[in-house]
Amino acid sequence: MLTYNEYINMGGTLSESDFPILLQDAIDKVDFYTFGKFSKTENENSKKLLVKVIGVLDEQSNFIKGVKSYGDGIETITYDDYYTESECNKRILNLCKMYLQNTGLLYRGKDYESNIIE
Repeated sequence: MLTYNEYINMGGTLSESDFPILLQDAIDKVDFYTFGKFSKTENENSKKLLVKVIGVLDEQSNFIKGVKSYGDGIETITYDDYYTESECNKRILNLCKMYLQNTGLLYRGKDYESNIIE
């Protein structure tokens, strides 16, 4: 679906060893929102979407919102919560809506092709 070279050419920053892991996670997440249809299709928008979703997943694993409080005297720092899975899922759903609108992939019903009687 998306090769490492294509990913890098589109601005991706993951290492080659981390890429396959997050690629599969990204495909699984988008497949969830497209009812399993995404992995069966391929177009330029799907590749762009995967690059964006990989970025969101990478941020989720590396991102801290910020310092919540800082202690006085002996240094004590409390951080806000990590980037939550719920926030990550909302961002991925919004990306799916943006990149997959008018493709039919977000339609919950059966595919047209599966309704054809032979």
